[in-house]
Amino acid sequence: IDNNYRTKANYENHFICGLSMGGQGAIRLISKYPELFDAAGSMSGVMELSEATKKYGLIQLLGDYESNKDLWQDESCLKIVESLAGKNKGLIIDCGIKDRFIESNRKIHQKMIDLNIQHDYYERPGGHSWDYWVNALDFHLLFFKKRITGKN
Repeated sequence: IDNNYRTKANYENHFICGLSMGGQGAIRLISKYPELFDAAGSMSGVMELSEATKKYGLIQLLGDYESNKDLWQDESCLKIVESLAGKNKGLIIDCGIKDRFIESNRKIHQKMIDLNIQHDYYERPGGHSWDYWVNALDFHLLFFKKRITGKN
C-alpha cells in the first residue's frame, strides 16, 4: 500500500477497520501483526469463530468445528487479543444491541478490561445491518483521527 498510494509509511499512521467478519479480521490482524498497525476498529465483529461454524469458509481453514474446538477457540479474537496486553494500540469495538454477535463483543470487551487493554467500546441501538455500519463508521474515523493528532 505504501508503495502505491500516498501514505505515511510507518505503523503510527496505519489503521485497519472492518465489519462483521472483517471486524474480526481487523482485531485479528492487529493482534497478530502489531508492528504493522497503530489502531484497529471492529463493527459488529465475529469475536468468537464458533458463532460462524458454517460460514465464511472457516471449515476449510480450521476443519470441522466439532473435531477441532480447541483450534477454533485459539484462532478466535477472544483468545488472540491477549497478545495486545501491555501494548499501546488503539482499539475501538462497536456493536448494535440487536446484533446477533453482541454477546461475543461484550465478552471481548470484558476480557480487555480484565487484561487492562485500553480500548473504546460502544453499544448502540441497531443490528447487523448497513444502516448501523454506515453510522458507526463516523465514530471509527474520528477515533483514528484522534490517534493521529495525539488526542486519544
